Amino acid sequence: MKKTTNLLLLGFLLITFTFVACNRDESPADVAEKFTSALAQGDIDKAKGYMVEEAIPLLELAVSMGQMEIQTDFSFELIQESIDGELAVVTYKTAKDDEPGDINLQKVDGEWKVYIEK
Repeated sequence: MKKTTNLLLLGFLLITFTFVACNRDESPADVAEKFTSALAQGDIDKAKGYMVEEAIPLLELAVSMGQMEIQTDFSFELIQESIDGELAVVTYKTAKDDEPGDINLQKVDGEWKVYIEK
C-alpha cells in the first residue's frame, strides 16, 4: 500500500512540475521571436496563435496578397523590450532587415499577443 501511495505522489509531483514548467510566463520578446520565426518559416497557423484575434484578418490579407516570404537564414536579434502595463513594444532586427522593426504586443488573459495597429 505504501509503495502505491508513493508512486501516486511521485506521479502527481511530476505532472505538477511539467504543468508549471510548460506554462511559465513568456516575455513579450519571447512571443515576438516565436511569432517572427513562425512567419519566416511560412507557418501562418502557428503565427496566428501568437496574435490577438482582431489582427488575424490583417495577416491573412498579407498572405493572400503574396507579401509573405519564407526565410531560410532567419535570425532574431532583440534590440529593446519596453513594457508599459498591458502593452509592450519589442524592437528587433533580422538577418534580412536593414533597419530595426517594432512589434506591438498586448496582454490578453495573462498572455502576450501580437497586435497590429491600423
